[in-house]
Formats: sequence, structure tokens, C-alpha cells
Amino acid sequence: DNNAKYPKLYLKNYGRDYRGIHLKKRVNYDEILLKIPLNLLITDNIAKKISIINENIKKLVKNDYISYQNYLAIYLLQEKQLVKNG
Repeated sequence: DNNAKYPKLYLKNYGRDYRGIHLKKRVNYDEILLKIPLNLLITDNIAKKISIINENIKKLVKNDYISYQNYLAIYLLQEKQLVKNG
């Protein structure tokens, strides 16, 4: 958990590739639903600093533009591979 707090939410699996986050009960529009410590956040800036993108992928990209979604996706794939390789 690493101090992430989400007492009003629960995670649900719908199958091998499908998941969702749901509310346990109705909430007010101004309620905090999720607290994530800063050290657990993955942002595009973190992905840009850590990821292999900076060395390899940019060489393949025309016009030097990679969207933040792509940075995050590549970062997550890279992390998954690191865990898999142990």
C-alpha cells in the first residue's frame, strides 16, 4: 500500500484484461477520493527522466514529439519488463 489511501474506492476485476475502480457509496463533489504519496506518483516528467525513451526511442521519432501518454506507456512497459526479468 505504501500509504496510498482510498477508503471510498474499491478495485474490481472483470476478466484477465479488464479492471475498474468503483465507489463504495455516493460521495460529495468536493470529497477527496484518493491520496497518493508523491514518491508513488508516475508522471510523464518522471517517465522522461527514467525511461529508455531518451536514448533509444527519440531516434526513431520524426519531429521529436512523443506524447505524454506514450512516455507513460513506454515507462510502464519498461518497468513490467524489469520485474519480469527479476
